[in-house]
Amino acid sequence: MNINQSICEAKSNLTYMKAVKRRLFWLKITNPKAGFYERLCLANGYSKSHIENLANEYGITCEEFCEEEVVAWQS
Repeated sequence: MNINQSICEAKSNLTYMKAVKRRLFWLKITNPKAGFYERLCLANGYSKSHIENLANEYGITCEEFCEEEVVAWQS
């Protein structure tokens, strides 16, 4: 990989991260009672009802379910 490819990759990663930050900010405004992990799940395509259904199925809160999902993504 040469320096130009590295620069282009860094710029695209920065653009992506800015888009994620804007999406999380918007979700914080539209879902004020949602926790951080729940907003991450919403940003990754989960619907609020889907999260609630899965959390009820496992007998845990929505935030706990989302935290477990995010930890699973990181592994």
